[in-house]
Amino acid sequence: MSPRSSVEKAPESAQALSFTTVVADSLEAVKRLRPGWNRLRSCCSLATPNADPDRYLATLRGRGGRARPYVAMLHSGAEPRALIIGREQVRPERIRLGYLQLPSPSLRSLDVVYGGLITDDSQQAVRAVVDHLRRLVDTGRFDQIMINHLPVRGRVAMALRADRALARRSVADVPDPHWRFALVPGSYERTIQRFSGKHRYNMRRADRLLVDRFGGNVALRRFEKPAQIEELAAGAAQITACTYQAALGAGAVDTTLHRDLLRIEADHGRLRSYWLECDGRPIAFQIAVVYGDVYNLLSTAFLPQYAAVSPGQVLLVRVIRDLCESKIGWIDYGFGDSPYKRMYGTESWNEATVHLYARTVRASSTRIVHRLAAGLNRRVSDVAARCGVLTQVKKRWRGRLVEKRKSPTVGRGWE
Repeated sequence: MSPRSSVEKAPESAQALSFTTVVADSLEAVKRLRPGWNRLRSCCSLATPNADPDRYLATLRGRGGRARPYVAMLHSGAEPRALIIGREQVRPERIRLGYLQLPSPSLRSLDVVYGGLITDDSQQAVRAVVDHLRRLVDTGRFDQIMINHLPVRGRVAMALRADRALARRSVADVPDPHWRFALVPGSYERTIQRFSGKHRYNMRRADRLLVDRFGGNVALRRFEKPAQIEELAAGAAQITACTYQAALGAGAVDTTLHRDLLRIEADHGRLRSYWLECDGRPIAFQIAVVYGDVYNLLSTAFLPQYAAVSPGQVLLVRVIRDLCESKIGWIDYGFGDSPYKRMYGTESWNEATVHLYARTVRASSTRIVHRLAAGLNRRVSDVAARCGVLTQVKKRWRGRLVEKRKSPTVGRGWE
């Protein structure tokens, strides 16, 4: 792949200054954007692991040419003001009805990575990002643009909804909550004081029951070094292999790409993962990375035969204690809802994956099907939530997939 980049002059509008856009569509061109990329990320209050340049480049290399880079940096004068981080590929659109994948034609797609729309939070930069995305679909450069889990009340999402031309050609999937848990760095006791006395008792009791179940042979293992990656990846994959998420093509899998990503995080000192080891083997795990003072949970799972002794909860509580001792400030659970996130979460916001479609026949017909499916999903979710059965419906869907694979329960994270 030859190093290429292009420069375009974005038109002025009533709400935006004149922006110069540099588009990098090769690995070498992307590397040249690294200084400005890192500068913008350093100012971002919620910088996701997926939008890290090293992780992004490793993911592209691991896809073996099935995707091309597309990174657009928007400048006003000499200063980078915004960044669009995506992957260009030809693939069927991801339209789901519940957990059922609907057939769709292959489209030329730009997949914006999770957290891949970064701005300096000014109105001008946000407007410039929306203008750039609109031009990409207006000109037919892409049949569709998928923006992964965009904060619903964020500036970019509101600007997209306010753009009537784009709003008519967009589809938003059902929103998911994104949960975080605030820790008190250096004090586990102060961290758990927010829970009721009964809940704190139940936390200690669950740990005691699990320890008794294994005759005291229970240990929390931490994985941070490159030499530990082979063991971590293989053990996590064995637990995850037959989960409902594996049936959906997600979760921790033991692939070259997955190990490469873990190795990059370990090389940069960001890898921090755990096993709950009982009788010398793991029965639950968390794979995570630490960016700044935030523990970003990527995936978690436990063996179902031990569900009665709550290995997932015991692992999480032990991890919370270890993170407090290390003076970590936050646990970020990533997108997706789950009872344990609501129980061990202190703040949340809604995110929705947004799809922008071109005017081509193929793109427009896909948009119609997608909008119908999204509308049905939303109505079913609303009714289920009002009736208080949304969790049960999800569990039954997932249970069908788990039964096929006879597997553990898995938590969603930074997929």
